[in-house]
Amino acid sequence: MSSADLLPRSFGAYTLLKLLARGGMGEIFLARGAGAMTGFEKYYAVKRLLKKFAQDDDVGARFIDEAKLGGRLQHPNIVQVYDLGRVNEELFMAAEFVDGFDLRRVLRFCHEKKKRIPLDIALFVVREILSGLAYAHRQVDAAGASIKLIHRDISPQNVPSSFDGEVKIIDFGLA
Repeated sequence: MSSADLLPRSFGAYTLLKLLARGGMGEIFLARGAGAMTGFEKYYAVKRLLKKFAQDDDVGARFIDEAKLGGRLQHPNIVQVYDLGRVNEELFMAAEFVDGFDLRRVLRFCHEKKKRIPLDIALFVVREILSGLAYAHRQVDAAGASIKLIHRDISPQNVPSSFDGEVKIIDFGLA
């Protein structure tokens, strides 16, 4: 039985609603968080480290570093990380949910329909990606020295865009 078979279900302060993606190290869920006031809800992308890595300190440390870095980066073109924690010994991070499609899916759709992305839209997407990367690359530590941040995996699946036209960068895990 997979994680997706048990949805929706509670997971700490969140309710996991739908499995969005599964990779080699983790699963990403659409999740809902409820506020202290009745009726307040917010949607998140909750990334959970796979159980097989629960006892792997190196993988866990990299996951934690990714979440800490994501929480530090505050830019309109970078997905914001809001929370990092453990639920029943499972590491997770809760990040901004981008309601839309990643660039891989958009490109696949265009290929299947034998359509091209209009030049002005392609240039807009590239400009937004570069804006987020330039911000990340300018990051410094408390002493003002560059932290030498490089994303290292700018690929179509790591560039979600919202139905409202926002273009974001995700997955600084390899940074």
